[in-house]
Formats: sequence, structure tokens, C-alpha cells
Amino acid sequence: MNNRHLEINLLVSSRLLSVLRPGLTFTFTPDETGKPLQATVARLGARIDESSQTLGLTGSLAHPDQSLMAGMSGTAQFPEAK
Repeated sequence: MNNRHLEINLLVSSRLLSVLRPGLTFTFTPDETGKPLQATVARLGARIDESSQTLGLTGSLAHPDQSLMAGMSGTAQFPEAK
């Protein structure tokens, strides 16, 4: 399995829409490793889910970590949202 081109798929609160934009840097910490990684917003979803008030976001890793595998979960932190 080739894990070199993994993407991060997140659901984020629609309240963050005013600060989210492609190119924004954020920190993603996989639950499985606990190691914070620098990531960048690659693209935003086209619609907000009505019931959960979330928006899809796809991120890319600045420096992919070989310990990452598809299907891992984690937490994202956005500097403007602290």
C-alpha cells in the first residue's frame, strides 16, 4: 500500500467558514500516534450539512509521516480558532 499521498478529510464547524481558506496552515494530530503534524487546507466542501452545521475540508500534509495509514482519525487545530 502506498501511503505517500494521503489526504486529511475533516468535518469542521460552519462557524469557522469566515477564517478557512485554501492554503491556511493548521495542526493535525492523529489519535494513533499523538504526534502533531503541519497540514494545509487544500479545498473546502461546497455545502454545509443542515443538521450538523459542518463543512467538509480536505487537507494535505506538509511533510508526510511514514507512520500514517489510511483510516486513522485525529483532531485538527486552526490558529485563528483558538
